[in-house]
Amino acid sequence: MLTVYLSVIVTVIVVRRKYLRDVDRTHLSQLAFVYCLEALEQCIEKQQQQQQQQRGEPSSSNDDDAQLDRLMLAYQVRQYAAKAQTTHVNTANTLLVNSYCSYADVVVGWR
Repeated sequence: MLTVYLSVIVTVIVVRRKYLRDVDRTHLSQLAFVYCLEALEQCIEKQQQQQQQQRGEPSSSNDDDAQLDRLMLAYQVRQYAAKAQTTHVNTANTLLVNSYCSYADVVVGWR
């Protein structure tokens, strides 16, 4: 999923040029990662809002699967941030924690 977000953004920008310089490639990689963080943050916030609206109702297996997918995506983003993006590690950590808390709240029933 992460590679899909990154490849779409890079593809849109690369269409204008035949070759990219190393500086451009690095900049596009950082920009794509920031956009990925923003998209993931919006998905997690939307998920938390839906959970608050559906308090007390049983969750379906599709909801559980979607939350697990978001949790795994947050984990992949965090791993990439720890390895390549030193400036956004804290944001990726926060997203992973929020995603896990949301997943544990619904699937495990911690809260």
